[in-house]
Amino acid sequence: MDAKTKRQMLITFYYIMVLFGLSIIVVDPLIPIISEEIGVGFDKIGIALFIGSIAALIANFIAGRLSDRIDIKKLVLLGLLLLFLGFTIFGAYLNYAIFIIVIIFLRVGYGIIDTSVHSFSSKLFKNNISRVFLKLNIAWYSGAVLGPLVISGILYFEFRSNYIFYIFAFIYVIFIFIFYKICPDREAGKSVSSRNNDIADPHKSSLKILKDPVVVMVSLVLFIFLGSVMGLTIWLTTYFLGLGIRVAYGSAILSIYWLFSIIGII
Repeated sequence: MDAKTKRQMLITFYYIMVLFGLSIIVVDPLIPIISEEIGVGFDKIGIALFIGSIAALIANFIAGRLSDRIDIKKLVLLGLLLLFLGFTIFGAYLNYAIFIIVIIFLRVGYGIIDTSVHSFSSKLFKNNISRVFLKLNIAWYSGAVLGPLVISGILYFEFRSNYIFYIFAFIYVIFIFIFYKICPDREAGKSVSSRNNDIADPHKSSLKILKDPVVVMVSLVLFIFLGSVMGLTIWLTTYFLGLGIRVAYGSAILSIYWLFSIIGII
């Protein structure tokens, strides 16, 4: 792959991650409103989100294994397609069953995109991959800053929030087309074939990694960290609503929270 195509793909990845962070995070501040709209308590909302998280975890495992075996382009396109479907359904109609389906689509799309984009990048930019990963994460967090701000503005001016989901769905269609056009086929297969035998067997490599105490410890830290971060993100506006603070203002506070996360990364 020539340098120009690599650069175009990396820029596309950055934009995908910004859109990704922006669109995924907008669901979280709307939890109190969604709960009221579909007429269920926060306990059932929590169950739906738990189901979506399990689906995302499974999707991460599967996408990670498939990224070493098949064309990663197909994985990225599948993730974008699931996110398009999720936001289209979200904007069209919502009840509790549909909410669970939508959350599964969004979380699985999340898992596939996050894993496959990082895997794809590691195959394209082996010599400078740490900097690329940092930029991808900053792009995601930048979207996470914008998402709650968008919801805050929509709720403050009392616009219908389902319109934003149609906008996200439309943008995902655009990215599906762009990525399909600029990304060559079978690049993943060429990269995998050039690896050594140890890495070519992902099963052996995974078992070896799991025996490393540093990897195990870091994994546990990330497990606790992500659990607390996502729990805070999802329920922050609900918590503030209990204190009498409107969701529009709570969503703006959530945006500030993600802004400090970017400062931490930098």
